[in-house]
Amino acid sequence: MRKRSEPDDWDALRDRVIGLGEHSHRKSHYSQSRARLHDNERFRRLLDASDELILVAAPDTGRIVDANEGACRRLGVARKELLGRSLNEFCDCANGVLPELPPADGAAAVRQSFRMKGADGTRFVAAGSAALESVDGSPFISLVLLDITEQQRAQAVLREERDRSRLYLDTVPAIVVALDRQGRITLVNSFGCRLLGWEADRLVGRDWFEACVPAGDHDVVKPYFERLMRGEVGGHEYFENRLLTASGRHVLVAWRNALLHGGTEEVVGILSAGVDITERRAAEEAAHSLAFFDPLTGLPNRRLLLDRLQHAAASGVRSGSHHALLFLDLDHFKVLNDTRGHDQGDRLLVETAKRLKEAVRIGDTVSRLGGDEFVVLLEQLSPTLEEAAAEATVAAQKILAGLSAPYLLAEGSYVGTTSIGITLFGGGDVDSIDELLKRADLAMYQAKASGRNALRFFDPAMQAALSARAGLEDDLRRAIALNQFVLHYQPQIDSSGTCVGVEALIRWARPGRGLVAPGAFIYLAEENGLIHPIGRWVIDEACRQIAAWQDDEQMAPLTVAVNVSPRQFKRPDFVKEICGAIEVHGIRATGLKLEVTEGVLVEDVDDVIAKMSALRDRGVRFSLDDFGTGYSSLAYVKRLPLDQLKIDQSFVRDVMIDPNDAIICRAVIGLGRSLGLGTIAEGVETARQREFLLAEGCGCVQGNLYARPMPGEEMRAWMRRRSASNTEEA
Repeated sequence: MRKRSEPDDWDALRDRVIGLGEHSHRKSHYSQSRARLHDNERFRRLLDASDELILVAAPDTGRIVDANEGACRRLGVARKELLGRSLNEFCDCANGVLPELPPADGAAAVRQSFRMKGADGTRFVAAGSAALESVDGSPFISLVLLDITEQQRAQAVLREERDRSRLYLDTVPAIVVALDRQGRITLVNSFGCRLLGWEADRLVGRDWFEACVPAGDHDVVKPYFERLMRGEVGGHEYFENRLLTASGRHVLVAWRNALLHGGTEEVVGILSAGVDITERRAAEEAAHSLAFFDPLTGLPNRRLLLDRLQHAAASGVRSGSHHALLFLDLDHFKVLNDTRGHDQGDRLLVETAKRLKEAVRIGDTVSRLGGDEFVVLLEQLSPTLEEAAAEATVAAQKILAGLSAPYLLAEGSYVGTTSIGITLFGGGDVDSIDELLKRADLAMYQAKASGRNALRFFDPAMQAALSARAGLEDDLRRAIALNQFVLHYQPQIDSSGTCVGVEALIRWARPGRGLVAPGAFIYLAEENGLIHPIGRWVIDEACRQIAAWQDDEQMAPLTVAVNVSPRQFKRPDFVKEICGAIEVHGIRATGLKLEVTEGVLVEDVDDVIAKMSALRDRGVRFSLDDFGTGYSSLAYVKRLPLDQLKIDQSFVRDVMIDPNDAIICRAVIGLGRSLGLGTIAEGVETARQREFLLAEGCGCVQGNLYARPMPGEEMRAWMRRRSASNTEEA
């Protein structure tokens, strides 16, 4: 017997369900679509071809009133056999019979999943939508489901693989980080969290560079990441950078990177695995330091010195430059060790190393061979052997001075001396490295044999030159103390033949050598600073001579020109010295003319102009000496408060035979005329030279054609003779 609520004809009930779209305006969009599909046979065939399970059942009995072929195939029951059977035979519903659904008042379908079984007992899971609908007041359930058993199984496999991968990443002894295209952290493993000192949830989502890369490394790391994202860098290229931990400590990490691709093969980020190499790198650096550096002083040891010597020898062959090897030994170091202890000896060695590094140029090498022996390598000296020797001498003297200053040790100060042996090499010659060290060592022992606190060259010729230079310097200092200098004066003649001035030229009355010209000693005075006392003496003596001539009618109009060294001119008290000499001797300032060379223009032109202007305001005149041979910029010459340009004798000497010299002389004269400056030419030896210069407009000439430099009294006598001769001719 059927229940009264059940229809008499299942086919009629099914037809009523199929016609849902014609009788209800309140049912859901899903129900409307499904009803229309049932009304259209073509869409019915499409539904039957679908893999979806479409079932329609009565809600009170759960009997199936319609189903598509997809449901029949999956449940293993023909359509005719399926109709009228209960959903409970195929579906494990939550309430034991049917799914829980809202009232049939137009509510949306509910997404649910069901455990289902086929006619053969096979169980599977289907997910989809379930809706309660009403037709002519009679409710019906419609189910649209899809078998998701394989999908769930695949997801379970993926979850298992992901869990295994995560477990693997967390056991890898390396930091593993995934970043998106913007550099945000999307994954970091447990090792990475421990290394960085952060929990994973504190890192994921943060900017990697801001959170974990020291600010000073951004300029290197960020561009590398961007090039990696653009495919400009190989994904597996080795890369190192520092990381900033939560505690502020820096660790060095070596990375390998792999690009991460999305479903469209677009690069979506990178996966990087890094190994902490902080301790390994520190160990490598320590090993390198032990291999190549002295552990006490930190200086290069013998091994590194030999390597740099090889490199220097090869570069000398290519460039033609010379190099110098200085072998140093601390005098009486053993006595210090024995009397004050080895700890004080070590302290002295450390301080010696520091002073040596301060005494040499950047790029030179200071090394310690052991004990109290040090070696200094001076590279890229002059290609000329003599000049290279002079440069090495200056460097060695600077070292001697630095090491002779008192040392502050635990038991008071200590003053020590050093012996230095020097050998030159390079300049295209290939020398044995061992032989170089032997030569420098031998020269050092020669320095010790000479009385210590000295330097000696291995080359006998260089040693002779060094000895001569040292003797010259000693005699020069003695000459200053004993006032062994004199001034001689050379006339300067204008275009009318009148002597309008003289140039004061220093001579050294060196005992046993006669009068020595300035070219033999001024260069040394410039190098060692003796030019300052010598320059002061010249200024004072010239002013004294001007004062002596002021009462002489013939001599009083003369201007006395004095050469001023660039080093002397740069002294802060230079203006004060000149003004003081003028006042002490009571002379007219216009009688003094200072000849400055173009060397004063090399540094601080504004200071030069200020000093010249201050003196010119007092009446002192200025001549630019050796014009055209140095560094002159016409812009600077224009600004200088000059009275005269002096044509260098190197242009005058060949003015009649070298067209280039003639052109230069004409140019200087023309420049002086255009700037309103006088011109004077020095080194005039012949009448033809004089006539050429005067014809071109040169205002004055000076040279042996008229007279050689002479003492002040002889100059007075020369003027009287010249005056008398001119009177007789008249």
